[in-house]
Amino acid sequence: MKKLLIILVAAILCLPGFSGNDWVDAGNGKIDCKRINLRMTKANVLQEDGQRVEVNFRDIKSFSRNGKVFVKVRLYEDNKPTKKMAFMELVGTWNNLKLVKLPVSTIGVTSMVKSSQYYLYEGSKFHLQLDDRTLRNTCNAFGLDYAKM
Repeated sequence: MKKLLIILVAAILCLPGFSGNDWVDAGNGKIDCKRINLRMTKANVLQEDGQRVEVNFRDIKSFSRNGKVFVKVRLYEDNKPTKKMAFMELVGTWNNLKLVKLPVSTIGVTSMVKSSQYYLYEGSKFHLQLDDRTLRNTCNAFGLDYAKM
């Protein structure tokens, strides 16, 4: 779990700021912005009017960056809740269900293997961690192409 958290933080730090229709939802409405730079404990936001704002991660509920939406949800390990929250990419919604993706990197002896872990949330509550079989069925229900996952 510690490796996953370290790798997740490293991945967030390595992401460059992108321009576009980015926004941050910090609880008091969405802030439209030109660029979002994610740091260790906060996000540096360049607003459309050129003003710079720092937003703590604990205040951010969701954000959009480079056309992808990321939501903050409780992290589960082996179907058990942890005390950690993580930003996961929102892949799709169907009724009250959210399909989210968390990139995972595993450090091996000779190389680093990158993959993704998929979770299903009902509202804000954890519902299921998906494996290959359940991901295929979930993609069908959400109208998503399993091959592109």
